[in-house]
Amino acid sequence: MDGGEGEGGEGERGRWQDATAEVGALCEALGLGGMVMREGFTLQESMNALELMSPKMDTGMNADAYEDLAHRLAKGKIRVPVESLEELDWVAAQVLIRELAWHDGHLLAASVYACAHLCPQTQSLLKPFVRDLFKRWQDQQPDTPAPASKSEKRSATANTAKDTSQPFALLEDDTDEVVLASVSFVLFTSIIKSCGVARLCIRRGDIYEEEDWSSQTFGLPLGENSDVPGTLEMINFAQDVLRAAQASGRKAFAGKCERIAQHLLFRALYLQALHEMLRPNIEGWSTAEKLWAQMAELVPVVGPASVSDIEPQERWKAAFDADIHRKLLASAPPRAGPTCETAPAQLAFANFIADMQTACALRNTDTLFAMYNALMRFSRRTPSIVVRSLVMLMLYCENELAMGRIAYEGWIMDDLQAYGVPVHLRETEECRNYAKFAVKHMYDVLRMLLANRARQRRNIANLLPDWAAMQQEAELYDHMAFVKANPSLPRLEDMTREQLRENMHFYMGSWATEWTIRLMLHHLTLGFELDLYNINEYAAVFWYGQDLMARFLANRDETTKFNMELLNRLTRSAEDSSLPKKAQRSAAARCVGLRKLIGEQKTNIALVKERLCVEVERLCLDGLLRFVIGLAKAGRFPPPQLEFGSDKIRYNHRFTPYSYLAMPRFLPYESFAQVTNMENYETRQLLENAALFLEKARSLLASAMKAPNMTDVEKAYFKALFKVVISNNVNVTRALESVDKPLPEGARPHVEAQFPSAKDSCFFPVIVSKE
Repeated sequence: MDGGEGEGGEGERGRWQDATAEVGALCEALGLGGMVMREGFTLQESMNALELMSPKMDTGMNADAYEDLAHRLAKGKIRVPVESLEELDWVAAQVLIRELAWHDGHLLAASVYACAHLCPQTQSLLKPFVRDLFKRWQDQQPDTPAPASKSEKRSATANTAKDTSQPFALLEDDTDEVVLASVSFVLFTSIIKSCGVARLCIRRGDIYEEEDWSSQTFGLPLGENSDVPGTLEMINFAQDVLRAAQASGRKAFAGKCERIAQHLLFRALYLQALHEMLRPNIEGWSTAEKLWAQMAELVPVVGPASVSDIEPQERWKAAFDADIHRKLLASAPPRAGPTCETAPAQLAFANFIADMQTACALRNTDTLFAMYNALMRFSRRTPSIVVRSLVMLMLYCENELAMGRIAYEGWIMDDLQAYGVPVHLRETEECRNYAKFAVKHMYDVLRMLLANRARQRRNIANLLPDWAAMQQEAELYDHMAFVKANPSLPRLEDMTREQLRENMHFYMGSWATEWTIRLMLHHLTLGFELDLYNINEYAAVFWYGQDLMARFLANRDETTKFNMELLNRLTRSAEDSSLPKKAQRSAAARCVGLRKLIGEQKTNIALVKERLCVEVERLCLDGLLRFVIGLAKAGRFPPPQLEFGSDKIRYNHRFTPYSYLAMPRFLPYESFAQVTNMENYETRQLLENAALFLEKARSLLASAMKAPNMTDVEKAYFKALFKVVISNNVNVTRALESVDKPLPEGARPHVEAQFPSAKDSCFFPVIVSKE
């Protein structure tokens, strides 16, 4: 438009021109992600232009077409109450989709409250229909005496269907519209209350990030004026009304009440389960587990896919529009709205219920290492923020115990025993003090696993300096505990290096190093999952990863070896008649404890599985490292496009968080450059060695998958890793066949990494060389 006046360009010189062709030509000239750069139009202006062109920024672009809820109700675009049970069934499924989207980080006003039926204005229109019918239903209910105990009160609250002396009946004055309005009001009220209780769970867990969940309510109600028992009572009322309507033979309700009754039942179970899980010290989690099992049976009945056979009318669809809250959303950061697709929402709904069942089962975990492993597997499923928040409440209850029954200090002492710390050292005050010192750090590790996957990587980088302090404290406590447990030995400063090596082992320091390496390996593999690494960085990541795994295995082997040597020395002392009887008895007692400890380590299935997994992964990374160096040596690897910095700068950027640690020692870039110097190797030798390591990994995996004590989750992981190893081995074989052939003229080498897509799979890549 040129020179117009007013909003519509109606001025004297106002005219509209079609700029489609010019805009199209500009779009063709700019590649994907390209920006206009010229004098007077710098990077800042370009970024501002991109933001303005983003659909998320268009909240005020069509203000002239804006209609709030009141306008839409007045024009009859939205019908209140709903006109049929079929419409109510469809609306309930659509609201569930948006409720799951709210759990996934979308704004409350743009997701759940995009449904006009939930808004305060429409709910107030339904109340007059409900008031008299609900009052008559309440008057008919028998008086129930107050429960005598908390357990009775809990069972009374959990009972969703009251036992009445006679069934509730409708009167002739209770029209179909009144019945529909009453049932709709209760269903929508229960949905709003469900969101309120879920919000309470999230805020108590306090682990959400801005990308996880938005805490803004925009002043919209979330059931603050009613409690859970009161909402359950209303659900009982709606169920009785549906039964009465069906019994009275009304055509509008014939054969259609069951689906709505299932929606009401689901909301009752959902509210009860969350209510039980919020009880102090997880007292209600066993009850909640049974409720989630009942909800799992309702997934096909009330899920978003349950209404796929219903063809919605345009009037029904008109009730779903986040634009009715434009004035509220104008004050919030712009965000894209939920997609609301049925199939993904059905899967998300089923996963939500399954994750809640898994969360309830976590309360039976007994050891610290088992909880760490369980949370690692649980995190890979990327559970909802509601689920993760409740697990966080379980890990630190009101009585300051994990699961309400296990002290973190005791958990750490048990883990020190499982690692191999002898009983005579664990009984010292120094060891107990170190366990107390480690409580916060171990709690932070478990808390880290409940963050989303991207934040986990950042949080590990923040935790590693704390674990550097843990290692320093461990060495101090190791010295003090050793001196106290061995008073007959010379002072540490008077011992020779040989005497120190023979008599002393840094048990607590080695334990802290093992946990540190676990965190570092998780940090590295998350980089693959999050697709953070450039293909040219894979060699450095493979090299650092296999070195960490080798150190992990060596660290535990050193402890086991020292314990065996200590057992032999104590056995000789116990049998040495030249020693005093007291010294012999002391040595014999230590022998008994140490022999039992070594036996327990050999039969600790969890640690044996971890060692097997680390060994297989190390062989896999060894093979992949030689594969990518061999491809680079053969000229099949694309040269790095380093617009920012150099190989050294990128290396230091990736591994700087590890430089704070004393153990394992930081590996500088110079060491990596020396090891991966292609002039030191022959191409065929590298590829043959890669095939050898991958074959060892395949053989070890084939044996592991036949073990009888593997869980389904572990078998799934090994199966995925097995596929990765086989695929890489095949690609190495192909590379060996073509390594001596020159590249065709004009051919451009191309190497890409392919990752398994399954949630329970490994995150190691398949390296594919293409021309």
